[in-house]
Amino acid sequence: MVKPSIDELTNGKFNRYILVIAAAKSARYITNVTGAMDADDLDRVSDNGIVSKKESLEDKSVKIAINKLYSGDIKLDEETLDRALHAGLNGIEGIN
Repeated sequence: MVKPSIDELTNGKFNRYILVIAAAKSARYITNVTGAMDADDLDRVSDNGIVSKKESLEDKSVKIAINKLYSGDIKLDEETLDRALHAGLNGIEGIN
């Protein structure tokens, strides 16, 4: 079984569709940010402190995104996420 579970991630506040969109957009952000970092600087952390280059090399972006959503490092903002689903923005607090 995958940890954390969907029920643990949503806490009854969001449906699975929103969770999938949030995880995908977060993973894309993580991929883009860490891809732009210098490969030799493993200790470098993104400007907003979400992810480090070393962390991105140790795990896949989707796994990092799900763990960050679960830990609260990335927070779902329902209103912004709803706008993002219709406008193509990311809609996730902590990610610009």
